[in-house]
Amino acid sequence: MFLACVVTVVFAGYQRIFSCFAVYDDEGYVMLSLRSFLEGHPLYEETYSQYGPGYYWVQTLIHRVTGWGVTHDVTRLKALALWVTVSVLAMLFVQRVTSCRAAALLGFLLSFFHLERLAMEPGHPTGLCTLATAGCLVLATYVPLTGAAWWRFGVLGGGTALVAMTKLNVGVFLLGSLSLAILVLMEDGRFRRALLPVGIAGVAILPIPLFMGCLLRLPVLALPTVVLASLLLTLWVACQTFPDRGLAPGALIVFWAASATTAALLASLTLADGTTPTGLLDGLVLQHRAFGSRFIGPYIQSPAVPPVTLPVTMWAIVAAVLALNGNAFLIRLVRWSLGAALVAICLRHTVESWIPLVHGGQERGCSRLLTSCVLPVAWVVLLPGRASAGSPESRPADRRWFARLTLCTVACLQPLAAFPVAGTQLATASLPALLVLLVAVAEEFQNGPCVTLREWLPRRASMVFAVAVGLATLGIRAYILWDARAGMTPLGLAGAERLRLPCSEVLEKRWLVRQLRAHADTFLHLGNGCNSFYFWTELPPPTAWNATLWPRMFTLARQERILEALLMHEHPCVVVNWALLPPPAVDPRMPRTPLPNPTHSPLVDYVNENFVAIFVRGDLEIWMLKPGTSRRWSDVAR
Repeated sequence: MFLACVVTVVFAGYQRIFSCFAVYDDEGYVMLSLRSFLEGHPLYEETYSQYGPGYYWVQTLIHRVTGWGVTHDVTRLKALALWVTVSVLAMLFVQRVTSCRAAALLGFLLSFFHLERLAMEPGHPTGLCTLATAGCLVLATYVPLTGAAWWRFGVLGGGTALVAMTKLNVGVFLLGSLSLAILVLMEDGRFRRALLPVGIAGVAILPIPLFMGCLLRLPVLALPTVVLASLLLTLWVACQTFPDRGLAPGALIVFWAASATTAALLASLTLADGTTPTGLLDGLVLQHRAFGSRFIGPYIQSPAVPPVTLPVTMWAIVAAVLALNGNAFLIRLVRWSLGAALVAICLRHTVESWIPLVHGGQERGCSRLLTSCVLPVAWVVLLPGRASAGSPESRPADRRWFARLTLCTVACLQPLAAFPVAGTQLATASLPALLVLLVAVAEEFQNGPCVTLREWLPRRASMVFAVAVGLATLGIRAYILWDARAGMTPLGLAGAERLRLPCSEVLEKRWLVRQLRAHADTFLHLGNGCNSFYFWTELPPPTAWNATLWPRMFTLARQERILEALLMHEHPCVVVNWALLPPPAVDPRMPRTPLPNPTHSPLVDYVNENFVAIFVRGDLEIWMLKPGTSRRWSDVAR
């Protein structure tokens, strides 16, 4: 059955990933930065990126070994392989922690459904972070509570550093989660007593620099409140559950040393490639300081926060009471409620089979439910550890409790990565919470034999029904995706031969490609969604500094240098897609010129003054220089 599920999952994933294209085109943006890096342009000096060098060195290794080019087909095949691999790792984790095949199979299916939004952003560094995080969770199942496991902690440290050197915030959360898990299970002594309060305090203040400037907004404050309350509950229960600890202090030292060594190696490779220390510091840390103020505003209507309403608040309070009380019936009631949540999520995935996926920010798979309702009771998966902790003879042989605690700490902190934009990041960040849900329900599913129907219904029904719904959903989704893609039109552009899209979208993209090939030797896009056209037209961008919302991401000096490079070409064009410009800035009752310029960009000012729309197709326009426009930079600067 598992082999049949894998084949069906790969088939369904292939149909999905080659039949959708995100309008914001993060795919093209990341591909451009990767191609520039592979061509020898140093990161942050000549190649713009919001992401760390870890992603680029891993991709460089893949492309150097395989000889693949940077194309849409290759990028999507890599994304499909990553998507399926993460689902397999989730299944392996659940199997090793619970020894429940039904829960493991459900983990494979639900992880695949849950990560569906990866198809909207193939090649995005978030995928690599998710893969490394899932790998760390699986490796944690091989860590015993006592005995030598130094190489395992070394690999955990290396994986954590890779995540940090790809997306710093996700890596810091993973580093804090694993460090806290090691500290809680460390044998008692001065080292532990000194570091554990420091570690808890350090994690507790993480939201302050992360949410700087907008922490006091009530919707934004909800996310760190839920996350930190859940983490503190988990740590309190863990300290009560494991009175006898066996990890040596050297475990934490090896973990930190491996993390620092790996990060230093990646940084050294980047510096040797031509990046300056200042550029590396800015690319990894400094440029991200203003992201909250840039994206929490008129351009982003729904900040990355779980809906902390009165019911969710009450649930968090009940979770705290249950954790402190320890009543067996109440705890079982929590597991039953989680079983109901699992069934609801499975049914939600079934319904979503008929709902088109059009945007990474689209809510699917109950990500917000997992973040706001499952995390406050994540500690419930630690409670079976009471029996093992009281049995010194059996506990050292059990390698699952470190994994359980690691899962809880990772699940509690990762949702912070969804700030400031709750898109695909909320799906990937809530994957550990989904595994918490599966482990908790599996504990009740396997909790002894069921003699009567009254015992079977609450204990077994949710898991059996969820597996049945999951298998049915996989078949339904595979057929629907195959049928939808079969009715689409092949894009037929360079490097995207496998991609099929709706006919109207294909005709629009082909029209734009034809016009640019015929009339331009380079082009610039205003708004977003056009980076992939550099690959399809085979025209070079003005510079290697390309982004999606570049007016909000580049300094004025950088924009002036891009404009200077644009004017050095004989036939520069500007692509304007009015449908993708920020809604608050575009009034349909007003004429379409000039372009909105809320950031006072000199580049936008110059385009408004010296370019004019020549080719128009619906909301899509190609602007060219007015006759007699000066190309001398001194005139432009003046």
